Amino acid sequence: MAIIGFLLYFTARRFKNNHTRILTKAVSFYAILTKDVSPSLGEVIVFDHILTNQGSAYNPRTGIFTATHHALHHFTLSYHSNGCDTELSLVHNTATNPSCIATAGNYDAGECSVAMEIYPGDTVHVEASHSNEGCVRGDYHATSHLTGKLLHLLKDKKTNKKKTVTKSNRS
Repeated sequence: MAIIGFLLYFTARRFKNNHTRILTKAVSFYAILTKDVSPSLGEVIVFDHILTNQGSAYNPRTGIFTATHHALHHFTLSYHSNGCDTELSLVHNTATNPSCIATAGNYDAGECSVAMEIYPGDTVHVEASHSNEGCVRGDYHATSHLTGKLLHLLKDKKTNKKKTVTKSNRS
């Protein structure tokens, strides 16, 4: 009987530790644009109202997501134009080739979705990617929004260990 009690205690403790470890690595955000914007070419679009920001990796003041883990992440950009042609890009770091581009015509909707491998300290943001100034509709009904979530932690190829960065050692 004592052996069974010990095994149950050990299993429950191991489950609790693993479960806690998984929860501390959770990263996801959902941010909406609350006001109309007319961005210039290359201007970062700031989705200023946070509905979810688990892991605090998305900054609503700058509009930039900064990765804290080496992981596979999924991002979705969805927006409505407000009376003009608009093209927005989801950009990983400062890539000249954006990860995905969404185009919306006059009072139309644009959307793009992408999964990408990201390293600690990498950034993802949305910017205007067309030379014509566009207009993006913002309101509190989540008409235009950006979401991101960590799908799977990845191991460093050199050390075969999972890499993370904490707020204190983020640049």
